[in-house]
Amino acid sequence: VMMMIRHDKRLNYVINNIVNAQAEITSNLLTSINPHGRIESSLVASITTLKDRLDFVHTAIESVIMQTVRPRVINLYISDEIKESEIPHSLNRLCEFGLVINFVPDVGPHTKHIYALREFPEDLIFTFDDDIIYPSNTIACLLGVQRKFPSAIAANWARAIPLDRHDRPKCIKKGKLLTP
Repeated sequence: VMMMIRHDKRLNYVINNIVNAQAEITSNLLTSINPHGRIESSLVASITTLKDRLDFVHTAIESVIMQTVRPRVINLYISDEIKESEIPHSLNRLCEFGLVINFVPDVGPHTKHIYALREFPEDLIFTFDDDIIYPSNTIACLLGVQRKFPSAIAANWARAIPLDRHDRPKCIKKGKLLTP
């Protein structure tokens, strides 16, 4: 059993190194080429991040920019307590690829939902996490599901929202995973 645990840790380490190398290559490519994907005019992307993740969030955003089907705009909603001077160059340079940085009152993890739903009520909204590098076909796959089931929410990961005995939501991480 101990051998398997050490093997799993080494495998995770190797996988993380490969993913990080791919993210670095993608980041470097964005300085010299235009993204190749088709822009979906009815699609906007939305993300939020925390101050301590500002130096790393660009990798998640770059993975959205490099999709085979891209949103027409990517909105980054960050706390209005963060100063514009604190935004790293790695983020500012992505504005030429469709990133819009919005300084808003922070309402927690739902910041990416609330402001995007208000600003783009008629559009499809792709919300994504700030700590995931997305495969280049993620949006295309989600759009395919959405077109088959237009009244449903298409998602890579979804959990049932657990309720306490008073029907109040509990921690989402305790909810049953609904997607593989």
